[in-house]
Amino acid sequence: MNVKIWLILFFCLTGVRAQKNSFLIVEKPESLKLLNVYRQEMDESEKRQLGRFVPMRLGQVTTFADGVTQAYRVNILNRLLYLLIDSEGQPVNLANAGFSRWEYGVRVLQDTVEIQPGYDLQLLNPKTHKPMASLQAGQLLVRIFSKRGVYYVALLSDPPRYGQLKRPPAGAWKKIRPEVVQKNRTFSKMLQEVRFVMQAKNEVYKKLYLFFRPEKSSEILPQWKVTAEGEVIKLTFNRPELLEKWPKSARLLFREIEAMAERNGFKVQKKNAFNWHIGKWSQP
Repeated sequence: MNVKIWLILFFCLTGVRAQKNSFLIVEKPESLKLLNVYRQEMDESEKRQLGRFVPMRLGQVTTFADGVTQAYRVNILNRLLYLLIDSEGQPVNLANAGFSRWEYGVRVLQDTVEIQPGYDLQLLNPKTHKPMASLQAGQLLVRIFSKRGVYYVALLSDPPRYGQLKRPPAGAWKKIRPEVVQKNRTFSKMLQEVRFVMQAKNEVYKKLYLFFRPEKSSEILPQWKVTAEGEVIKLTFNRPELLEKWPKSARLLFREIEAMAERNGFKVQKKNAFNWHIGKWSQP
């Protein structure tokens, strides 16, 4: 085999390997042209929900039916999307997406671990490499990939929070069973739906209150607060006295939340008129 042919084969093989084990990290995914699995463009709010410093695992380049449009098939936490690229093979609007970095030849992990007691780990900002969070025992992390002792991870939050861990000590974490991971993802999905609905309701309350009482604009606006404690989602209304004046509205909202919870395998407990809890409890 002559040198020229050997070099061609070498670059072809290494190119395939790099593509299979390559990521593009992007600070602001809302600036990119991203399509969902049905090849429909995502709106800005959907792209923001992907998080910051999002690691996109690069797959094959796909040409669409028009014969012109091309895109990377990308995987983000097991979610398939399409990332549009220009004629030079670069992601469209990448220059406007803030910090970005290509990672080649990494070790793909895609598993979930739990931080063990006695270890103090610092989650580092991918851009500045400065600490941005301390990880406590019991914290769950998705290990996405590693390279030269640096792990790129995601916290199971909404939206996901990404960062780096530099050379964590042996024994700092242990792998978690898939069913435990699924339990956390189900809770995260429920929390996301509740926040979406309550955000819309809060906007309605705000508009109605200011419409009927414009002179009261300096007062505390009636709003539902959504918090998560352990495996319970808590909804608290900050103006309880107003719910007495809106009994029908409160009743309809409770039914809506109750139906949503039931679809996701949860139950709602009404502690009182302005304090509701969502969780998984066995029947009494």
